[in-house]
Amino acid sequence: MNYKIKYKDEFVQKAKYIFGKKPELAEDYKIILALLSQNPFEHSLMLQPLYGELRGNYYLNLTAEIRLILSVVKFGKQVFLIDIGKMAEEEN
Repeated sequence: MNYKIKYKDEFVQKAKYIFGKKPELAEDYKIILALLSQNPFEHSLMLQPLYGELRGNYYLNLTAEIRLILSVVKFGKQVFLIDIGKMAEEEN
């Protein structure tokens, strides 16, 4: 059950910025991508649903401060990475 990973342009820009400042996070990110492509609902990812404006999307934590926001299309087996950043940034 492989899912295809797709990225919004804004996600790619923010990810480059974050990993440029904190390159030590890149390995954890690669592990998360591998797990997402195998099964985005893998328990170890601790995927959580979002509410409000982002209802229908999910988030998972890369670190205690940085999270990924994503959407999962089960029928087409696709994961869309929407946003990455500090939790406070996404709440504004």
